[in-house]
Amino acid sequence: MPFGHFRNTAPRFFAAAIVCTLSLSQATSSTAQTKPAATSKPAAPKATSSASPGAAPPDAIEGNDEVQRLYMEGDAALKQGAFADAEKHFAKAWSISKSFDIAGALGTAKLELGKYRDAAQYLSYALRNALPSTKPTTRDRIKRDLDKAREHLATIKLTVSLAEASVAIDGASIDPIFLGPEVYIDPGKRELSASANGYTTAKQSVDAKAGEVLVVTLTLTRTTTPKTGAVPTEPPPEVTPWPGALLGAAGAAALIASAGLYAAAETEKNSAYDLARKTLTAEGNPTCPLKGPGPTEQCDKVRSAAANADVFGNTGFGFLIASGALIAAGGVYILFLQPAPPPQKPNPPAATGQLVPVVGPNGGGLIWQGSF
Repeated sequence: MPFGHFRNTAPRFFAAAIVCTLSLSQATSSTAQTKPAATSKPAAPKATSSASPGAAPPDAIEGNDEVQRLYMEGDAALKQGAFADAEKHFAKAWSISKSFDIAGALGTAKLELGKYRDAAQYLSYALRNALPSTKPTTRDRIKRDLDKAREHLATIKLTVSLAEASVAIDGASIDPIFLGPEVYIDPGKRELSASANGYTTAKQSVDAKAGEVLVVTLTLTRTTTPKTGAVPTEPPPEVTPWPGALLGAAGAAALIASAGLYAAAETEKNSAYDLARKTLTAEGNPTCPLKGPGPTEQCDKVRSAAANADVFGNTGFGFLIASGALIAAGGVYILFLQPAPPPQKPNPPAATGQLVPVVGPNGGGLIWQGSF
């Protein structure tokens, strides 16, 4: 397994989940190819690539009639030397399914058309995402086609300080799925750049020659800092005669913290998975050692992300247990131990009264009658 070294270095709780996730995602991407029934075709012109991608659609796209049809039409066009048509059909299939088989076939068609940089991107993707069960002959064919494309290109061993940065060549962004330890550029003066929100754009210019291998490191620096301000003061906790309510509140807080830690662990796990894939060579082999630092910053980031995933996950699990205990204790207190509230004093009757007119032989007036 390409990431076996990663499983050994990461802590057991979440690092193992990363390896399992990678294995499952690889197992669903595509499988080996089979031959279709022979059909009568005109004699095909001699192709420059090492071999055709194989006539039958891969098992990974079975069940999708449209992708299978496009793959078969592209394969037939490739064998007839109609490379532009083959490219069109394989490109449509690729837009539906990002299978390594389709990437390899599309790369071969682009190689025949002299689109060497595009060909290298797809062929390199195909090698990095091939299944362990992929036939050696298929791997060898893709590798030979990639080597032919690289003869016309410069190979850049690229390191970017920020994993989520967008990488561009001469201002044209590279699709992240094609980013790996190596990227390919056309010969000549080129500018490589990496950008991200809140960071200065890192740039480096190179004067590349065909067949040359260059090492480029793009380091981004932060340009903005989070705005700081007065920490809002929390209102004083409500005074309550019920400790059970306090226990319940503490349990709820622990539950929220547990959910946050689990979310952080999942984020770190996915980050470690993505970083680990980018440390593979074009042939799908690992570049990071089992133990120790380096040899690249990318390897250190893989191990760091896996360690963070484990710490967040275990801490979140502890908070989950604590929240359950606190909420249960609060419930027991409220139901069985809480003292009865003191009896309420009856409200005094409201004052009532009325003015009564009085008339006598010597005069009259008003008298108040009522209670206070």
